[in-house]
Amino acid sequence: MTTTTMPAARLDDITTSHVDVDGVAIHTASVGSGPVGVLLFHHFYGNVATWRRVLRRLGDAGIHAVAVDRPGFGWTERPDPSERPEVYTRAFAARAGREVARHHGIDRLVVVGSSMGGTLAIETTLADPDGVDHLLVLSPAITGDVGMPAPLRPLLRPAPVRRLFRPLVTRLSRTIDLQRATGGWHDRTLAGEDDVAAYLEPTTLPGWADGLWAVMTSEQPPSLLRRLKTVQPPSTVVAGQHDGIIRPRWNRRTARALDGRLVELDTGHTPQEEAPDLVAGLITDLLATP
Repeated sequence: MTTTTMPAARLDDITTSHVDVDGVAIHTASVGSGPVGVLLFHHFYGNVATWRRVLRRLGDAGIHAVAVDRPGFGWTERPDPSERPEVYTRAFAARAGREVARHHGIDRLVVVGSSMGGTLAIETTLADPDGVDHLLVLSPAITGDVGMPAPLRPLLRPAPVRRLFRPLVTRLSRTIDLQRATGGWHDRTLAGEDDVAAYLEPTTLPGWADGLWAVMTSEQPPSLLRRLKTVQPPSTVVAGQHDGIIRPRWNRRTARALDGRLVELDTGHTPQEEAPDLVAGLITDLLATP
């Protein structure tokens, strides 16, 4: 564990801490213990708190699960992008996730990711398939990405440009209400003020705007469709039937490319928030399958 001035999330019965990966304090949330477990990557603008409902259900089932905050989000440390631009890349985030899992004593795992985190889950599995027993992705963003248009990204990376846009990014990122926090949900009546807090609290941390800008500009969008056939572990794709961000037909295409199972749920874009019982149940079943 690393020593850091960054605070940790307060998630009641979920343990939160920081783990040092190449000198960067990666924020984690964990339940359970044991050498077999689950690694969870969040969606864009999400963080470990947006996995809290799933984490609690997995913990109640006696499952070891660890969620990580990608650099640029949540309570993870945000180095100056001018000095350490590589920290905000998908490759670093994927490797940091595996390092965190090893730190927590997980040798064999199910890798889970939602949207942007689905991309990280796939890249994690491609880069280091040893010990991955199953890949579970929820509406993975495999051929696009959050952030600026690809041709503009190199022009938007320099520090002077980042400083110019920082006030705008700060203002927009902190205007979060219930409607915005549940923009990807199908049934917003299931949400509460704790869902707003999960997104809002990290936006007050040091370096928030710079980290967010770095994620959106640090590299070109992913293009994983052609690589999906090379994924070795068995795979499951979860699709929200009412997902307006990653359309169900796109998730069906991803499942075919992975030669994996497709599960469609009566949810929007982030079923881990809207239907945590179903998502936790899927994960539990995978861990119980030989």
